[in-house]
Amino acid sequence: MRLLHWIPLLLALTVLPACTADAPESNEPNAPQTERPDAPAALHDTWAAHGGLDTWRSQRQMRYTLARIAGSDTTRDDHLIDLQTRNVRITNGDFVLGFNGNNAWVQPSLEAFPYDYSPRFYTSTYFYFFAMPFVLADDGVIASDAGTATLNGTDYRVTDIRYEDNVGDSPDDVYVVYTKAETNELGLVRFSVTYGDRPPDAPNTALVYTDFATDNGITLPVEGRYHAWNDSTLGDPLGPEFALSDVQFSTDAPDPSLFAQPDSAQVDPLPSSDSNAE
Repeated sequence: MRLLHWIPLLLALTVLPACTADAPESNEPNAPQTERPDAPAALHDTWAAHGGLDTWRSQRQMRYTLARIAGSDTTRDDHLIDLQTRNVRITNGDFVLGFNGNNAWVQPSLEAFPYDYSPRFYTSTYFYFFAMPFVLADDGVIASDAGTATLNGTDYRVTDIRYEDNVGDSPDDVYVVYTKAETNELGLVRFSVTYGDRPPDAPNTALVYTDFATDNGITLPVEGRYHAWNDSTLGDPLGPEFALSDVQFSTDAPDPSLFAQPDSAQVDPLPSSDSNAE
C-alpha cells in the first residue's frame, strides 16, 4: 500500500500495504464477530490494551487528517472511513478520492491525484496501518504466534499475519506485528507488499509507531516512520514521518452519498495479473 511523489517509485512500490480483509456476511454491513478465539493471546491482549474489540466494533466512522512530514515539506489529506462498509473518502484542495466498495474514483480526474502510486491503493494504505491492531481482527486474517523478540532493549511479542485467498486487493501481503511485552501496546509492524505484479517477499521494511491518541475509548497510533529491516535489526529511517491529527470516532454512520462515484469522476482500476500498475 507508497510514499510521496518525491520518493523514488521503486521504494514506493515496496514499502506500503494494500490489503483490506473482506467482511463476513451479516445483516449489518461488515459486522464481524467481536470474538476471535483463533487469534494468538498477544493479539487479544493488544486489542484489550487499545480499547477492546467490542468498543471498536461499535464505531461506525473514523475521521482524521494525515500529514506527511519531510523536513519543511508537509502535505495533508482529510480521511473519512465508514468502519462497517470500509468505504473511504479522502480530500484536499486538489482532489477528492473515494472508494465505494467496488471502484476507487478520483475527481476531477486521475491526473489530479498528486502521488506516484495508485489512487486505489492509497484509499486503504494509511487507514490499515494506523487502525492497527483492530484491522487484524477482520474476517479472512490468519494470525499465528511467532514467539518473542528484543529490539533496542525492548521486549516484544511477535505475531505473523497472513490472509485467506481472495481477501482484499493483495491477499499475499505479509505482516509481522510486534507488541510491547510490558504494556501490550503496538510497537511496530514489518511488512511486504504484493499489490499489482509484485511477488511475495520477506518483510524488509518496518513502520515504527512513536505516539498514540485516544478517542471514544479507542487508542490508536498517530505517529510513525518507516525503517529498513536488516538481519533482525531496525535500520535507518525511510522517507517522511507520518502523523494523524483530529482523530475522531463516532457511532453514527456517515452519509452513504459521500462515497458515491460522481458522473464526472474517473476510476482507477484494480491491476490484473497481465495489466499491472506501474
